[in-house]
Amino acid sequence: MTDITITDDEFQQFIIYAERYAIGRMTYVPSEVNNIILKYLPFIANNTLGVLIRDIELEADRDMLGMDFDKKLWLALLDTLKNERDRRKSEDEQI
Repeated sequence: MTDITITDDEFQQFIIYAERYAIGRMTYVPSEVNNIILKYLPFIANNTLGVLIRDIELEADRDMLGMDFDKKLWLALLDTLKNERDRRKSEDEQI
């Protein structure tokens, strides 16, 4: 397989697109997208982190996170994303 290079902006957009596509799907996709987000969390920009949090919260409020096991997956990811956001904010305040 050939390696490709994308810009950081493209990466951030792909993460958002993948998350928005996966929310509410009743396939393997929510699990795969969650794993990708967790794998690349250190590279996800603060703005993108905020978008992901807002998207998951919105869909949770609408009860549109999918099956119960997917809902648990998304809510666990939401907690992880919020913790990461808070950790970064705390680090920024210490500088």
